[in-house]
Amino acid sequence: MDLKADIKAQFSVLKNGLLLAFVLVMVFYLLHWVWGFVLSIGYNPFRSNWMNFSFKVVVFLILAYIVGRLFENNTFKRIIFDLLGKLPVIGVLVESLNHFDRIKNEGAPEVLFEFSQNSGIWLKGWVSKEWKDKKTGKQLCGVVLPMFVHPIGAYAVIEKEKLVYTGRQALETIADCLSGGLIGRK
Repeated sequence: MDLKADIKAQFSVLKNGLLLAFVLVMVFYLLHWVWGFVLSIGYNPFRSNWMNFSFKVVVFLILAYIVGRLFENNTFKRIIFDLLGKLPVIGVLVESLNHFDRIKNEGAPEVLFEFSQNSGIWLKGWVSKEWKDKKTGKQLCGVVLPMFVHPIGAYAVIEKEKLVYTGRQALETIADCLSGGLIGRK
């Protein structure tokens, strides 16, 4: 065997071992930190750290379930979202959640339309609302166009007759946009 090739092979094994060891140490450190953090919260009623840790995890899961059940009540959800909506940064996030909730409840059909007549460039979006134009008498649709990684990018007003309905809903379009096309791929 060639000594140089054997040394390169062993060096490759060493690099992979160092990388794996680094990842394992980081995972161990994270678990150790979580362990210490959970034990430092509140009073520890038991002598055993395992019992204290388990007790606190169970209490946390029960509280998470209760909060989840409370958020199924629309009145409670609206009160909390109204309070959070008044905060500077969180208010924008709450507004987005309300928008997605409205889309989920009311539905918003996905559409395709040509950028300009005979251009061959088709855009995808979803209809957010429809109305009849008083001047022209035509049915118009407000179409939200997802752009880049942000699902709510631009807004266009298009005549309803120029839209091609795909049969999908806005939430599918948003998931498709955010995943880079991985979710909608068949």
